[in-house]
Amino acid sequence: DDIWFWAMALKNDTKICWIKDGMPYLYEVSGTYEFTPNLFKVNNHGDNLRTRQMFSTFEYYKLFDKLKDDK
Repeated sequence: DDIWFWAMALKNDTKICWIKDGMPYLYEVSGTYEFTPNLFKVNNHGDNLRTRQMFSTFEYYKLFDKLKDDK
């Protein structure tokens, strides 16, 4: 859903706020991840599906031309 929200914000020229320099790492609550299913483990299968889904969404909505580096 994050990819879709980002795409819709971009499509509608809605400003979004980035975390400066991204997140260096994700926080994990000990004992909650190892033995429980999660969407990344269930859906990914080593294929980097999150990136593929992002590119597919941006291609479908023709958003690549709206991406630019403001630096």
